[in-house]
Amino acid sequence: MKKALFALAIGAAFCVSAAELAMNPQNPWKKTAEGYSIDYNGSGWTSLSKKVFVEAGKFYRFSWESKLDGSELPKIQLVFTANGKSSYSPVSLAGDWTAQTAYFYAKESTELLVRLALDPGKSGKIFVRKTAWEELTPEQVKANLLPNGDFENGAAGVSHWLNLLWNQPLPLQIVGGQNFLNGEKSLEMNLPAREKGVWGIKSRSLPIEAGKTYTFSFWAKASAPMGIQSGVSIWAPTGHKGKHFNQVRSFKLETEWKEFSWDVTIPADATEYSDVADRMAELVFMTWNADQTGKIWFDDISFRQK
Repeated sequence: MKKALFALAIGAAFCVSAAELAMNPQNPWKKTAEGYSIDYNGSGWTSLSKKVFVEAGKFYRFSWESKLDGSELPKIQLVFTANGKSSYSPVSLAGDWTAQTAYFYAKESTELLVRLALDPGKSGKIFVRKTAWEELTPEQVKANLLPNGDFENGAAGVSHWLNLLWNQPLPLQIVGGQNFLNGEKSLEMNLPAREKGVWGIKSRSLPIEAGKTYTFSFWAKASAPMGIQSGVSIWAPTGHKGKHFNQVRSFKLETEWKEFSWDVTIPADATEYSDVADRMAELVFMTWNADQTGKIWFDDISFRQK
């Protein structure tokens, strides 16, 4: 029942129809009957792109599906560019069609360039389809906008997460057989033997409203008792400036599922934390204890306005 209610809430947040966004394919990208494809040889910069107009004070969502044919993983990024400033977010690729989601907040009314951009390096064949763009309603902004937080919808639950260590592979996979309350799948994070330092994951940027309180909740268990920290970090997508708003809580995980929840209030203005003006936050799961190895499983991750 709990999983069903969670799915209904997510469905309500994503059910508003998004308009198809017809991208402009730069050679050697090709338009196909289903969407777009590229047989990339690893040489040169190329992208799918589209210009859209955004209105000051509005949140927007860009969504698409992608997949990879081959074992190599070319470096592909989602790039938002407005008034000479760009934000970059790595895009994960898998052998099956994977739903992808990213958000943008318009600080001013302007033209925005949306790009799925390839960097020189590894080769591979990439397919993209169902590119769409929509303005979020006030009700949507208040809902849980973390895609597939119950991990029942395939790789979409992994595609919204990034490694805190940008040069390391993502230590995540969606697995079954973990006996969660309902549903079949959970998110598994691997903690290998490693050197000292932080280890963990962060989400792509999620919309926030200044002065509002949010509840960050999740279920988790571990292969052995261990600690984990969850955090909410406000970091401007186009580059951090000034004092960093970073709220962190520590939790003790056991080998059985347990629910964790805490509240965080976003500063009302950007006087002390200038990044608040960008209205975007990242969710973080991490550990600084290199002696903790094994696996952690997550389910029903939610971040919503109270």
